[in-house]
Amino acid sequence: MKKCMLVTLVMAFLMVMASSYGLAQVTGRTDTSKEGSLLIWPKVQTNDGNETYITIINNAPEDVWVKCYWEIKDVLTNQASQCFLSDFVIQLTANMPVVFKASDGSHLGVDGEGVAAGMGSGEKGVLKCWAVDPSSRKQISWNHLSGFGMVVNGATAAPFTSAWEYSAWRFAANVIQSGGGFVDGFWVGQTVGIDDTGTNVMNLKGTPTTIANPANCPGPDFDAPGCNLPNAVYDACPVYLTFDFIAEPNGTLTGQTQYAVNDLSLVPCKEDLTDAALSIPTKLVYTIWNENEVKYTGLYQCANCAYEGYLGNLSVGRAQKTFQAKNLHTSSGRFRVDGVASSKCGPDTKSTPLIGIMSARLVSGNGGASVDRYATNGTGSGAATGDFGYIWWTPGGNYYERVGR
Repeated sequence: MKKCMLVTLVMAFLMVMASSYGLAQVTGRTDTSKEGSLLIWPKVQTNDGNETYITIINNAPEDVWVKCYWEIKDVLTNQASQCFLSDFVIQLTANMPVVFKASDGSHLGVDGEGVAAGMGSGEKGVLKCWAVDPSSRKQISWNHLSGFGMVVNGATAAPFTSAWEYSAWRFAANVIQSGGGFVDGFWVGQTVGIDDTGTNVMNLKGTPTTIANPANCPGPDFDAPGCNLPNAVYDACPVYLTFDFIAEPNGTLTGQTQYAVNDLSLVPCKEDLTDAALSIPTKLVYTIWNENEVKYTGLYQCANCAYEGYLGNLSVGRAQKTFQAKNLHTSSGRFRVDGVASSKCGPDTKSTPLIGIMSARLVSGNGGASVDRYATNGTGSGAATGDFGYIWWTPGGNYYERVGR
């Protein structure tokens, strides 16, 4: 498939996805199907011939401003390294979908229009975006946002041209009217809103649901005194994630069939975006079951901010690679991953809920040269309301002025 044809198909697919959406629901827990005020893309990559296309949709009949942060791994091969941070703000008009390339923020390269500030080429990382007031100094309730990511390998020679799509994790701001249903424009959580020296706090807690009178926050600037709800919260992250997987090949792709190459991308739900040096490290603990319900433990990794890794390389001890078929002893399995505090990953590690996705490439047996890809957001269990998540960020920041606006 030629690269130009692939880009055309990607654009058509994303436009279809942008026209379909799921309404926000008062569930108190994040998922990947409803609308929300906060969106997180766990896997964004522009390295090794890949490009990621980001879609953000405002399904409301009014304009909204969206604050976004790129988190890019300092050392791609070291999951315990901290992240670089950069931010931008874009405006989405009424009922507007926007699609842009993660590398440079351009509008799919079709018209050359700049849409957002990109993360750069040759990178891996995470994108977080949420609704803000026009000054970008306060996070607001605006449960009309949805988003998707599509990772495309743009090499021109088959079989290395492929694309796969996933849904961003979505967090609703739990601010509703007395009769039920979400309300827009209220400042959610602790907001400084005066200068660039303070810290705003978004609690991913799920409860309590805050009852608010829409008349107290009339808009369109959402700056009335009654707009401030300092105790309001966003949906909670799951307590833990589980994923089903196809076993990894036994050390080589040649001649291996009915196996998969699995990549996991995780984001901690506790995040300090005020300073890259304040990234919160955690210990990722894996519990694995094969088809016969045999349980494997002892596998862990140290991680910090954005995590992205190949499961087939993970081992217990020196070389016991549990995800490989010869050690798993069945052709598929299931695993759970938790973020816990442990001195094994340094003195500053913290326990944290997690969100993420697992992507996989099915092995064809022809040297592993297959374009059959799929992805799953996994299954989130429970709502982390005790050891809940949060995002700290600095108000203000940089606007990205779209060409022609």
